[in-house]
Amino acid sequence: MGSLNIAEWSPDQVAEWLSGLGPTVASYVPALRQRGLNGSKLLTLRCDDLEYLGIHIIGHQELLLEAVEHLRNFVRNFRFS
Repeated sequence: MGSLNIAEWSPDQVAEWLSGLGPTVASYVPALRQRGLNGSKLLTLRCDDLEYLGIHIIGHQELLLEAVEHLRNFVRNFRFS
């Protein structure tokens, strides 16, 4: 991942990060890339958004939202360190 400014990630950079989360999340990457999920949208994802994006399995939603929360925490900690 080239840029630490996650809010500026392109859909391709987000797809690369998502693919790194394992096969469960990676299976959604083509659809999320097609919908233009970029860094700023990624950082604001909520459960309702995942439903809209076609991720309906609760365990998959939880996995993705937990990973996004880790990203948000990284952004907060990086900004204030």
